[in-house]
Amino acid sequence: MKTARKISPTPKSQQKSKYKAFFVGAPNQGAWQIRAQQISTCRTNWHCGSRVSWWMAKTCDIFVIVKKIRPKCLARIKATGKPIIYDVVDAWEQPSDSLKVTDAASALSLFEEKWRAITPDAAIFADRKMEEDLHSLVGLSTTIYHHSYPPLQPQPVRTTVKKIGYQGRDIFLADWQPILEEIAKENRVEFIINPERLEDLDIGIITRGGEYNGYLEQHYKSNVKLANMMAVGLPCMIQSGSAAYHETWNDETSYFSSESELREKITQLIHSESLRRDLSDRLQNQASNFALETIISKYEAFFGRVLDRKS
Repeated sequence: MKTARKISPTPKSQQKSKYKAFFVGAPNQGAWQIRAQQISTCRTNWHCGSRVSWWMAKTCDIFVIVKKIRPKCLARIKATGKPIIYDVVDAWEQPSDSLKVTDAASALSLFEEKWRAITPDAAIFADRKMEEDLHSLVGLSTTIYHHSYPPLQPQPVRTTVKKIGYQGRDIFLADWQPILEEIAKENRVEFIINPERLEDLDIGIITRGGEYNGYLEQHYKSNVKLANMMAVGLPCMIQSGSAAYHETWNDETSYFSSESELREKITQLIHSESLRRDLSDRLQNQASNFALETIISKYEAFFGRVLDRKS
């Protein structure tokens, strides 16, 4: 199976922010492409990289660590005395850390240890549940949901369903993969993992299984898959229990909590163009909430709060 496709950065904007920011982290991480590369392209004085030059350290107003940072780089930005924000995203090892955590208390213990070296001035959380559980680890925090991939555009609903699919590492599907393959075969459609274009699908699937669907995944994983499907207007089925999805989309017709419920709901969706059109319209109506510029405005507002507090 193919791994998740690499996301290309967007062209650099000509708009300047009130604050000069540097996003730092590990460029080989998927979260980096979304929360550093794409975000930083939206302002002329926002930059990103895995290392911070002495000039950047001297001239930046604020630093944003995205998920992970090298110790030497951390030491350099801490030496400046300037505010450091930790954009946590999914900063844990899967599945080893996931298997250690069963509730909010054990999650707090895990992240308290992980954050000991960073000691950020503020944190950005991927959803409200994550902030609720971990906000005590930092003086100031906010929730900023993931934006949709900028090039995605709304697509018309096709008369006939030919392809259903999932975006992400196939290993995360676990026991759901054979179930989805069987559902596709029964309904004479194709099941695709990581299509070249999300727009090529007729129905999207958001789910996780086995050891990759523990407390951390259910409560702290981002909304990015759903944000992308909203941008396209792609009818989708979502496994119940993920905080970020329930916080950003409360339409229960999209959710399933068991194999039997998935089979029933997706079969209805496959064979009803009107259901798909209605769901597509409702998803598209929410898409602007997760457009890149909408999310950028939340970063800028939070940067102002952090700098005001630090001064």
